Amino acid sequence: MYRLLRISFLDFKYTLKNKALLSTILFTVTYTFIFFIYLSNSTIDKNHNTYYQVFNDISFYIFLIIPAVSFSKEYSFKTSRIIYTGVFSEYQVFIYKVVSTCLFILTLGIFHRVIGNVFWGLDQGDYSIEILSYLIGKTLYIYGFTGLFTISLAFFFTLIFYNRLGTVIFTVAIFILERFLRGILLIIMNSELIVEVVKHNPLAIVQNALQYGSLTIMDGFILIVITFVLNATSLIIIRRKAVD
Repeated sequence: MYRLLRISFLDFKYTLKNKALLSTILFTVTYTFIFFIYLSNSTIDKNHNTYYQVFNDISFYIFLIIPAVSFSKEYSFKTSRIIYTGVFSEYQVFIYKVVSTCLFILTLGIFHRVIGNVFWGLDQGDYSIEILSYLIGKTLYIYGFTGLFTISLAFFFTLIFYNRLGTVIFTVAIFILERFLRGILLIIMNSELIVEVVKHNPLAIVQNALQYGSLTIMDGFILIVITFVLNATSLIIIRRKAVD
């Protein structure tokens, strides 16, 4: 178990050193700062979620792409042949990848909320610890549930495509397409039951939870159930075909 956690942490640190990731995060902070300047000189109503939501405009794609890259890169770079024939079993490789990616997701969640709080504090002229740490616990809860689902979905796509680019494109595209189709369905549907199903499909739950910083217990339960199904299916696939 210790070795598994250690390699998960090493994989997590490797992700944090990615120059493309760091550049994107810097751009996202700059983007939020520009909105801060704009909103500071406007009469638009603001609240504690204002800058959190602005930061989410770009950070949402980081949230999707890192899980999509985490596992799929092993197949694209053919390193899967090494890690599957090493000291870890197929299941252990899957678990350490989930853990390392989840560590990143939770770190991103903390950073997301803190950045939103910092700009909100600047806006209010309040630099207290209470402002800076506002809703961090709730954000971790949201990122935990939505992150586990997104990781399981991206890893499932990896085992379909066995390719990094294909996994990234499909993971991002399915969320974008879902938002488009959901908008159309909510306009044309008359059935309240169907409307509720459309609103609470897992892809919509993830997008809305991250955008608005809110996740109900029922939506969290939906994500956990589907996460379990996706992971169980992925493990079956890995067992049958560990190396492409």
